[in-house]
Amino acid sequence: SMGATIACGMELADKGYLSESEMGRSLKWGDAEALVELTQMTGYREGFGDKLAEGSYRLASRYGHSELAIVSKKQEFPGYEPRGAQAMGLAYATSPIGGSHMRGDPAYFELFGIPKPVDPHEWKGKAKLTKSFQDLSAIIDSVGLCIFFAVRNLTEKSLDVPPTGIMEYLNAATGADYTLDELLRAGERIITAERLFLNKAGFSRKDDTLPKRLTDEPMPTGPAKGMVCHLAEMLDEYYQEQNWTSDGIPKQARLKELGLS
Repeated sequence: SMGATIACGMELADKGYLSESEMGRSLKWGDAEALVELTQMTGYREGFGDKLAEGSYRLASRYGHSELAIVSKKQEFPGYEPRGAQAMGLAYATSPIGGSHMRGDPAYFELFGIPKPVDPHEWKGKAKLTKSFQDLSAIIDSVGLCIFFAVRNLTEKSLDVPPTGIMEYLNAATGADYTLDELLRAGERIITAERLFLNKAGFSRKDDTLPKRLTDEPMPTGPAKGMVCHLAEMLDEYYQEQNWTSDGIPKQARLKELGLS
């Protein structure tokens, strides 16, 4: 969040929406010294750091340009560009905590080839894979394992990432004798319970979004040049995979199936 918020400030300054007098210094894109200084100022909430401490969405909104905050649910992204990694965009948009790669990380198969490589520029079929990684992340988070280790070493080498090794760890530690189906169902129940919480707080499809820069403006350079993130198409498929309504609300049949009704 810190890096993305400073980057937002740099773009605001570059576009002339933020003056040097307001920042107390010049702020050019890529200024490494400014990055260090502003991080320290943010930690102590000194000067312009007091505004940065509120995050990029509040910063950009303060100057009338919320579109320059690269966020989902007002949470800044980590290091993956959704125009070049389609499933990552879907994961950011549907994450219960906003733009995070720790509630489902399709970068494993789109960028790292784990457990198998998948074309990062293709958006069709990505909803099912994204759901599988979100369910897996919920399981990993709940049992307290390291996601880096668990994804690479405790799942089967198929794209639906069955957590067989996690099941073996859990059963050895607890004697609970979980079956693989029970563990998978626990991941689905966690994701759906979190979604119910968000629905009750007023969240729905309207909040499963990405900045228009990513969905409407083609990537200007690089391997994904000319591409946008096909979020709307993936979102329809994703809700079907989750057995949620087209507005992103879990259906009663799904709640009953998971013991949440």
